[in-house]
Amino acid sequence: MATRIISQQKAVYVTPWDGSGGSDLKRVDTFSADTDVASAREDVRVFGQLARLGVQYGSEIPCTVSVGYHLNDGTNETLIGLPVGNMASLFLADPQGTELIVGAAVGAEGEDAFSTWTAAGIVGFGNAAVSSYSATFAVGEIPRADVEFSASTMKASAGSTVAGVSVNDLNAPVGGLSATQPSSGNFASLALKPQDISVTISSGADGELISSSTELCVQSATVELPLGRESVECLGSSRPLKYIEFPINATCSITANMQEYSDADLTSLALGTKDAGTCDITIQAAGAIGFELRGAVLDSQSISIGLDDAETIEMTFSAQIGGASNVDVGLFRLS
Repeated sequence: MATRIISQQKAVYVTPWDGSGGSDLKRVDTFSADTDVASAREDVRVFGQLARLGVQYGSEIPCTVSVGYHLNDGTNETLIGLPVGNMASLFLADPQGTELIVGAAVGAEGEDAFSTWTAAGIVGFGNAAVSSYSATFAVGEIPRADVEFSASTMKASAGSTVAGVSVNDLNAPVGGLSATQPSSGNFASLALKPQDISVTISSGADGELISSSTELCVQSATVELPLGRESVECLGSSRPLKYIEFPINATCSITANMQEYSDADLTSLALGTKDAGTCDITIQAAGAIGFELRGAVLDSQSISIGLDDAETIEMTFSAQIGGASNVDVGLFRLS
């Protein structure tokens, strides 16, 4: 029996909401979208009739788009508005101007998208704002990133172009999404070997049990940047305004084998005799972009000690961005 090979037929694209300068995302391995039509619907009911008389829809039908890809040279991060430096800086400066059109295209059966390929159909999601970003590093795994978008509309069509998937305040279609032959992109990193990943934690975070970064045998590390949006409906506007929800709480979670403990006393923190300090955490993997969490405090740590196993510790750190001018803390992209 023949087996269909369908992964090579698909490609994922992003375009700024005004329709300029779009491109395909590289090394994507997961794509999913959910359109919650019912949440935007209001049933019209009257006395004397059990079934609804009709339905009314609000101006926004919430759509959630999730994209996952193998972490590479930062091309994808730049395309979705996560630059080198403070990764939230563009969203803080202009939440509306950083909205995107996100879409997926599919080609004909059996055509490889990286060779001769013409999109046979495309679906686009407009006014898409990045709502969360995470990157994961683990020994024996390929570094990967996962991004979630919150969109306001969806439109699909046959062929390689879908127009008008984003609307401005005057309800005039603008922008569009066009699928061209995708490229594979630079991809130097494969599965991480133990020596391929380095994690450095500067001193300063009170209460942590590690004596130094050199004492850590890191097994995995994850950084997360939530960018929650509040949709505000305005009279006279067909498009909701999506404001950033503050504070932005960037986090870093680390799982490691322990070799030596440091001096730590939570009592001094609980009694208020010592202020909780901050630290900076740097994560760098061979062949992939690196990250730094600046101004981080320790949120939690747990220890597991078995008779025959290594002592392991799981730590979570967080750094808060309190406003648009608070750009010296949070999650930073190193390259």
